[in-house]
Amino acid sequence: MISFPKELYLFLLIELLAVAWLDFKYRKISNVWVFVNVVVFVITYFYLKGHYSFHYSQMYYPIIFFIVGFAFYTLRIMGGGDSKYLVSLYLLIPLRFHESFLFSLLAITCAIGGAQFLYNSYRGRDFIKQFLKTKNTSFLKKCYGKKFPFAPLILLSWIIFGMNNLDKLK
Repeated sequence: MISFPKELYLFLLIELLAVAWLDFKYRKISNVWVFVNVVVFVITYFYLKGHYSFHYSQMYYPIIFFIVGFAFYTLRIMGGGDSKYLVSLYLLIPLRFHESFLFSLLAITCAIGGAQFLYNSYRGRDFIKQFLKTKNTSFLKKCYGKKFPFAPLILLSWIIFGMNNLDKLK
């Protein structure tokens, strides 16, 4: 049976609690967390050999998140710290669980991001009307210009991922 080390899950849960709190409070994720995850990855790779088999497929999701995160950062959709943190987080997740966590992350992001979009649309309906009349994009920026902290969404996704995989935490 495929298992996920519960020590690693709990470590990441505690780390995500701290990162989510700091991101919510300061709207910034420090690079320190990325370095911590890379160091923990190197240590766990040697300590938990049965869960990690290092080949190129372990790097698919981190590379994809790096590319997509860079694009989202360039488009001002996502912060740079968020995308770097996701890359380092995926290094720590055993390959067999990458897709499962991705689905949790996508579901939470779509649900909360969609709700935030609808809320901003309702609150900024006057700005949207002004945009439709004038085609001036500054009105849309006033309506949708604020980014929300993404680390709390990652935390919520991690909790749901853990609940979906309770039987695999060993």
